[in-house]
Amino acid sequence: MAQLTIKHPHNLSLNELKPQVDELAKSLREKYGASTHWQGDNVITVKAKGVDGTLTLEEKHLQVNIKLGMMTSFLKPQIEAEIRTYLAAKV
Repeated sequence: MAQLTIKHPHNLSLNELKPQVDELAKSLREKYGASTHWQGDNVITVKAKGVDGTLTLEEKHLQVNIKLGMMTSFLKPQIEAEIRTYLAAKV
């Protein structure tokens, strides 16, 4: 099992950050078939076959924690690159 952790700094208010994170969640749904759901005001859960994680909105950074199962761990470089590229461009 592989673990993917990204701590991305931002200068946005949480209200400004939420739409950006929603767009990232949409991309994960479309590209990887993940289901995503808000859990409270600041956490999105991400689940798919072989993928379980959270996107946590915090005041100064966005924390991404994803566990990849054995069959999906080979996708770690692509998933990490996509998330980092998105965050660099949008957040």
